[in-house]
Amino acid sequence: LPSIPEDCRSNYHLFFIILPTAEQRDQVLNEIRDAGVKAVFHYVPLHNSPKGLELIGELTLPVTEDLSARLIRMPFYHGLTTEQQDFCIRIIIESVTKNARKLCLSITQS
Repeated sequence: LPSIPEDCRSNYHLFFIILPTAEQRDQVLNEIRDAGVKAVFHYVPLHNSPKGLELIGELTLPVTEDLSARLIRMPFYHGLTTEQQDFCIRIIIESVTKNARKLCLSITQS
């Protein structure tokens, strides 16, 4: 979950979660979308975008690329009701829990 340092303030323009792996991100994203949550992957890193490639050529930024592959942007807007928030939270917890169990099983079986 997002963490804001004590000496900073948030502009509250988005809310995101970061999953341990890109595979888990994809699984969780598909499941919460199937449940009706309008979540998206956040972005293509600018250096990998068509314009970024045109302006600077190929560039490797491993931390940016890793976070981009694991991040889900959640619904976050002024009109989001408490009931909708609770629904999103419940669906995310269910999906992350289920996928964490799958990940643990695959690790122990390898």
